Amino acid sequence: MRSLCVIGILALAGGCASVGELVEPKDIPALVTSYRIAGLGARTGDVATMLDVDECTEYAILSSVGLSGVPSVAGHFPVRQLVAREFQKVVVGNFRTVMPEEEPKLEVRITSNRMSVSRSWSRVKASMSFEVQLVDPEHNRRPYFRKTYQLSSESIQRRKDEVPICVYSCIQNLARNFLEDISKDSLVLARLRALGGD
Repeated sequence: MRSLCVIGILALAGGCASVGELVEPKDIPALVTSYRIAGLGARTGDVATMLDVDECTEYAILSSVGLSGVPSVAGHFPVRQLVAREFQKVVVGNFRTVMPEEEPKLEVRITSNRMSVSRSWSRVKASMSFEVQLVDPEHNRRPYFRKTYQLSSESIQRRKDEVPICVYSCIQNLARNFLEDISKDSLVLARLRALGGD
């Protein structure tokens, strides 16, 4: 699925080198105020956790629809980098980052399934689908947790060379929704707590 998405992006963009990379706003939007979930860290805070975003699309494109109704490429942005940054905050706030030369006990794995970001005049719509898993990094076991998230958001793009705010909204709400889901799942929490007790 990820390779098909990348092929589609490159076909539309004619290769990322041919379109400009959107810059991040000077003040990166913090649309989710905190990733720390009350009580979660008491169960997961001693679990050495690594982040895997290799199956997340590296770049996504912003398309623009003008008077002709035909979409054109307005720029691209490093979506994998944005996802990694937000989920690193998830790990720091609720788990424990793997120390040098330490073997991780848990892996947070994010896969991008679908991504559409389009602009009509100044209004931008983002629609994204990600799968988030909690897996054993050493063994090919059934994931401790696995869920696909569908996210959408709209925003006004005041500067055409910047990553739209709706992109940040989707990614940050992905991270927050994931945390809320695992914090309510007693079976997942029991398995994670056992990992930290070794």
